[in-house]
Amino acid sequence: KPSRVIIAFDGPGGSQRRRKIYSGYKDKRKPPKRPHRFQGMDNENDQESLSRQIKRLGEYLSYLPVTTITIPNIEADDTIGYITNSLLSDSRITIMSSDKDFLQLVNDRVNVWSPTKKVLYDRTKVEAEFEMLSENLIFYRIVDGDKSDNIPGIRGYGRKTILKKMPFLKDNEINNIEDFLTQSGFTEHKEILDRNYRLMQLKDVDISGSARSTIMEIVNSVPNRLTKYKLHTMFMEDKINQSIK
Repeated sequence: KPSRVIIAFDGPGGSQRRRKIYSGYKDKRKPPKRPHRFQGMDNENDQESLSRQIKRLGEYLSYLPVTTITIPNIEADDTIGYITNSLLSDSRITIMSSDKDFLQLVNDRVNVWSPTKKVLYDRTKVEAEFEMLSENLIFYRIVDGDKSDNIPGIRGYGRKTILKKMPFLKDNEINNIEDFLTQSGFTEHKEILDRNYRLMQLKDVDISGSARSTIMEIVNSVPNRLTKYKLHTMFMEDKINQSIK
């Protein structure tokens, strides 16, 4: 029974900051599979269809009691990280995403629900699945890399090797990248790991003061009210009223 629902989208140009750090960021992502769902889209290409559907989704959300946030030049990950750690730092939060990057935020008040796995990750679940403290997951990730975002890790270091050579990840919370480099002995890979940390960490996101102020203003605003007749009209227009109870 959440008291609040906030939905974050990538803003236009959201990937540019990370591309300045690493030009190959998200470079090899496959185009989306054919996402056609609504009537009258058969002649559109995939990108046109996806853009149209996202716009339509925004119209649906405007009639639901939720808050949506889209900030230019900011990725949704950073928006969610900032809200979780800075704006609503005293709230119990459930992040809904299949992105493993969010598991680094799991603690006593933050959980992650994976809609694909249908698994709720709390601290205990993260430690059981990854065999390390949730606070240390970011350091495992920067060594392992992220294929979905085209971020290379350290060659020859998969999960088993990392756990074998860095048993301290299971027991001792690492506070920063410098401490990790010292304990792991990975000083020869400092440049790559520093880069990956800047690309992947979400606890202290690198966004501008104006972006922070805009996010704060939106989060502190009153959410939309449910407008049921508008939703019903849209269901009829999109011919999906028979699919939704």
